[in-house]
Amino acid sequence: MPAGRVTRTVADLRTLPRQFWLLAAGILVCLAGAAQGLGMGLAAFVPWPWTLACVVSISVGVVILIPITSTVVSRLAPAELRGRYMGAWTLVYMGGYALGPLLGGWALDALGGRGAYVAIAAAGLLGAALFPLLRGWTRAGAEGTGEREALEMLGD
Repeated sequence: MPAGRVTRTVADLRTLPRQFWLLAAGILVCLAGAAQGLGMGLAAFVPWPWTLACVVSISVGVVILIPITSTVVSRLAPAELRGRYMGAWTLVYMGGYALGPLLGGWALDALGGRGAYVAIAAAGLLGAALFPLLRGWTRAGAEGTGEREALEMLGD
């Protein structure tokens, strides 16, 4: 494929409305959560060779989730507060790495190996299912704040 054709295709994609990109980001975040939850949950029940497929599913979910959520957070933030928003997002996201082993150890002790994996799968699937509701919640919570302008900038 000639490079000029690729360039024209990418330029055509930039003209799509912002609502399309927000919808696409939301769908990808839901798919990423589902991939992580299913990969984690199935890992407890499949034989060894299939465990590798579960790890790939978890990895794909993480690879999709991290850049998209960072982009969404930075786009929702008003320009003057973008650093604070990104700092808070990083603190929350990295807090999962600190709390994960503690909660995971507790779940393993309390629920056993398979039960802990089922709980993780349920949490991932629940997050994927509830994420679309966040859009309405942020719109309602943004009334009267600088966030409203940021949401309008995104096409809401």
